[in-house]
Amino acid sequence: MGISPATVDREWRYIIARLYKELKREERILEINWSEGHVARIPIRDLRLSCQCAGCVDEFTRVRTLNPATVPLDLTITAMHLVGNYAVKFIFSD
Repeated sequence: MGISPATVDREWRYIIARLYKELKREERILEINWSEGHVARIPIRDLRLSCQCAGCVDEFTRVRTLNPATVPLDLTITAMHLVGNYAVKFIFSD
């Protein structure tokens, strides 16, 4: 039978809403409270510098093309979008 698309959509909206709630803009931290009780506090700039997209890493050589010196210290997350069934895409202020 499976899960209805409406149920999945509702669950994803909840996940994104939780992530927005856990975004500590003043501290520039994304705080994730996992269901097992673990809390991850990830500096937003570190998250940006870890990006593996084609704009940040060469697709063929896997050499990093993003220059850390160009990523501002006051970086923040401006938006979040669901990608497929399991990922979240962060949009950064740079």
